[in-house]
Amino acid sequence: MTVPGGVSMGLTRLDPNAGNVLLNEEAMLFDPTPLFLPTEWNVGHNTLPENLIRDAGHSLSDYPAQLTFNEVGIVLGMRSPVEVPAKGVDVLPMMGRQQPFAGMGRTDATIMVVPERGAKVEVMAVRDGASALSLTVPAGQMPADLWQPMEFLLAVDAAGLVGPPVPMVQASDERLGAALQELLAKALHLGERLGPGIYRVCVGP
Repeated sequence: MTVPGGVSMGLTRLDPNAGNVLLNEEAMLFDPTPLFLPTEWNVGHNTLPENLIRDAGHSLSDYPAQLTFNEVGIVLGMRSPVEVPAKGVDVLPMMGRQQPFAGMGRTDATIMVVPERGAKVEVMAVRDGASALSLTVPAGQMPADLWQPMEFLLAVDAAGLVGPPVPMVQASDERLGAALQELLAKALHLGERLGPGIYRVCVGP
């Protein structure tokens, strides 16, 4: 058959019984019907083998059941009842090896009492930062109403201190700076304890 425009088209009758088998298969293969719609291929008993339809109760016979408990005389392994202590801390000894740090924090800690002191003086060489002297000022030699950590620079020669200690940062109260200068120069006699050089002195609690 020829249609307008010079294009020829051939027609073939599909007969399921006497027609061409190849043409029938091609027609089913290229069928545009969506698969999510009910068709003879996805709805009904035709989708399952005949042996499963006849013997549906034994379809899973190749997969035996894995039982957790016996079918007769179920025995559950329950632990013996435990009397709960009145206090939570009394439960810890009952845990045995589950508490490897049982002794920690159960004894009275021995706290060392820090000896009373007025101040701590640390002297370091400016050249290399090495510690040159460490002194403890007894309690009572520091002004009770004035206290502020301070740093000083000391210059020492063969005759002793070269002038008074120079504060690196001015104290908030002039009386404190003067008291610490007198402490370093006259009470502790740093000029007599140190060799010639320049030193950094830290005074703190």
